[in-house]
Amino acid sequence: MHGSAAARVSHTMGKLADLLASNFGGPIVGLVNRELTTAGTTAARVFRLDADRVGATIVNLSANKVFAGPFANVSDSKGFLLGPNGGQLVLDYRADFLVVGAEWYVIATKANSDIFSIELVAQAAPAPAPAL
Repeated sequence: MHGSAAARVSHTMGKLADLLASNFGGPIVGLVNRELTTAGTTAARVFRLDADRVGATIVNLSANKVFAGPFANVSDSKGFLLGPNGGQLVLDYRADFLVVGAEWYVIATKANSDIFSIELVAQAAPAPAPAL
């Protein structure tokens, strides 16, 4: 192989990071629990408005029911059910379009219900080096 290899986006994620960067025109950053780690009996924001978010996941780690939705008045009768002990909601821009970047809220049937969340956020591509 002649010449030099293309610069890696991330040495820790290897080829996966390179593929994502190629697809989105820049690196993707995973933001874990950016807003909160527990859901309570009052609706709380789990994902802030972010037009650069291309995917997200919420996992219910508790033994209680958790509900999620892209509206501040999420409730046990208005929202997506994340069942106890592993129920999850996965958002992907290819299937869910603009709602992926919306604010999302969670509420639980009991206080201190642990959740896990991760957001995949596209970062701007680095500016090209100036020509000499």
